[in-house]
Amino acid sequence: MSTTPELPPADGEATVYPPVDPEASRYDLPVTPTSWQRGRDRNLPRRFGDFELQAEIARGGMGVVYRAKELKAPHRTVALKMILGGDHASAEAFIRFQREASLTADWDHPGIVRIHEVGEIDGQTFFTMQLVEGGSLQEMVQKRGPLPPAEAATLVRQLAEAVQFAHDRDVVHRDIKPHNVLLAVSNPDAKPQAAVVPKLTDFGLARTREGGHSVTGELLGTPSYMSPEQAAARSATCRRDRTSIRSARSSTVCSRVVRRSSRAARWTR
Repeated sequence: MSTTPELPPADGEATVYPPVDPEASRYDLPVTPTSWQRGRDRNLPRRFGDFELQAEIARGGMGVVYRAKELKAPHRTVALKMILGGDHASAEAFIRFQREASLTADWDHPGIVRIHEVGEIDGQTFFTMQLVEGGSLQEMVQKRGPLPPAEAATLVRQLAEAVQFAHDRDVVHRDIKPHNVLLAVSNPDAKPQAAVVPKLTDFGLARTREGGHSVTGELLGTPSYMSPEQAAARSATCRRDRTSIRSARSSTVCSRVVRRSSRAARWTR
């Protein structure tokens, strides 16, 4: 019998909650000491196989992510993602969930969130990944306002290197936006401010350039960050991701989402 938690339905875009560590606020990231406790799953902490689920930290269209403690060696604190709906999830959601883990399972790049383990417990599919403690780029911009051009350029350059790593392996992300860029603190004792390293996550809509679950004519992604080709539901190309990176760059220096609704509507006619 499935141990799927009874969770409320997901909203549109993922709600990412700040990290647990209260000390992270001194890195000027979007953190308050108790904000991580605002997750929607109130039946926490609880046991899930060899993990202790401690808090809900993110929720998207296909899955929910928990901060979890491994109860076996190496006893890491990880991010554990499970599919919404458990064994009642649609075939499409299940395929995309598995694809998200399998596409990047053997990747090792400093700009991409690392997958640790993929498995199933009592019928509930899950995978664990690196826990990134600094919140998202979207949250940082919301807190601090527009980033200085030099800082934004550094973050976007690092993000572009991660995307190029994926492209070199024939994978197109298709949903690059500040919400899907997490921030890791590097050299936390640096003065006057610690360095922040962006890490790309959420490959749930990704596909390979040779093919994949999605088909031409299927509109997927976030409209504000879509390329013309993506809005027209054409086949996956690297150009899609490059356009999304440029849109993400604009939103970090302007502190607002690039609006393209009318253009997107025209492209899809």
